[in-house]
Amino acid sequence: MTTKKPVKPRTLKAVPPVDDTHSAGGDTRSPRKRTAKPQAKKVVDERTAEQRDADCYGLWVQGWTLVEIAERYEWKAHTTAGDAIQRHIARTPAPEVEGIRRSSIDILLKTRRKLWEQIEGIGGILDLAKLTNSLVQVERRLSELVGADAPRRAEVTGKDGRPLIPSNEDEQVMILKAIQKEAERRLKAVK
Repeated sequence: MTTKKPVKPRTLKAVPPVDDTHSAGGDTRSPRKRTAKPQAKKVVDERTAEQRDADCYGLWVQGWTLVEIAERYEWKAHTTAGDAIQRHIARTPAPEVEGIRRSSIDILLKTRRKLWEQIEGIGGILDLAKLTNSLVQVERRLSELVGADAPRRAEVTGKDGRPLIPSNEDEQVMILKAIQKEAERRLKAVK
């Protein structure tokens, strides 16, 4: 007969309760504050973002370049300044947008006049190329604002302005036959 070794009773060590408020990377706020959403701060942030966008627009109207505006606000890309200006314009009511458009046209006309004055007094060919490139950019933007160019995009729609609906082969054949029949009818009417 084998004798069993006596089993030593296990003693449990006292483990302090887990306090998740002070754990590394945990939320240190009280439970009530954890559930409350900081809405007031968000409103303040949106207001300051709107003000910053308005400031960017003001600098742009004064003649600052997007690169200069981005450097002032320590943004990595100049396109961020352009986005801020576009957001400000999008938030602005329609009558004010027309005023913005007119002020942009005035700025471009003044810039174009100054460029022509500089081109007339230029001596070097490299300077002439730079000024001509700038003039072309000003002219392009001016024609966009005035609406001198033809529309760039055309949206293709279905019947009565509804969206296009993909069809199966049978429907396509039927439509092509109807188009062909209409074309033949029109040709007979012309002859």
